[in-house]
Amino acid sequence: MVINHWNKFGVDGWRLDVADELPDDFIAGIRDQMNKEQVLIGEVWEDASNKVAYDQRRQYLLGGGLQATMHYPLRNLILDFMLEEIDARVFTTVLMTLESNYPKNAFFGAFTNMGTHDTKRLFTEMGEDEEKLKRALELWLTMPGVPCVYYGDEMGMTGGKDPENRGYFPWDEPRGEIFNKFQRLLQSRPTWWQSADWFECHAIDSDTLIYAFHKDGQHEMMQFSRKTGLAIIKQQ
Repeated sequence: MVINHWNKFGVDGWRLDVADELPDDFIAGIRDQMNKEQVLIGEVWEDASNKVAYDQRRQYLLGGGLQATMHYPLRNLILDFMLEEIDARVFTTVLMTLESNYPKNAFFGAFTNMGTHDTKRLFTEMGEDEEKLKRALELWLTMPGVPCVYYGDEMGMTGGKDPENRGYFPWDEPRGEIFNKFQRLLQSRPTWWQSADWFECHAIDSDTLIYAFHKDGQHEMMQFSRKTGLAIIKQQ
């Protein structure tokens, strides 16, 4: 009844907080009350294709349940790579494993979030190094998924774990280069990436990735170095 009540107001979809706390049949019941134009997204911190919670192998992505999840595994990959805790080969292996594990719509439709109320802010994670933050933004905002920006990250807000990450939005501060970087990257992101046929990523050396989106006759290839940043190699 609750779902049907709010559906009457034309909501685009539902995001379920802590989906691990909800039984699979409960999630399926919510999905049954949704129309084909709505989306059901769940907060899952691990690989949602093989998640075990409360000794139960969850069926999030097997059909009839969640259509996408918050992509914390990608967040962890980007942080580990930018902080030099893993190399490009490990990054590639884990990312391509996630693509092979997830249904296509779930992989390209995942919420790619680098900051939330449950995490340290991205600028803080990058040691308040503005150039490193800009490179992290380039990698994040050219990866598969649907970017989801935590308020204030676009202004370079700092903050540790909750509650330090819940500061007031800096309304009176001028929009600086971090904001401009966010804006340029988001505006240049092709919409067809979210319905791509496939994605591939390879390691060139320990610091450098090369990756591409493909859909029908459209291709876009990029190279990213955690030392020097992003370069567009080919657009077709």
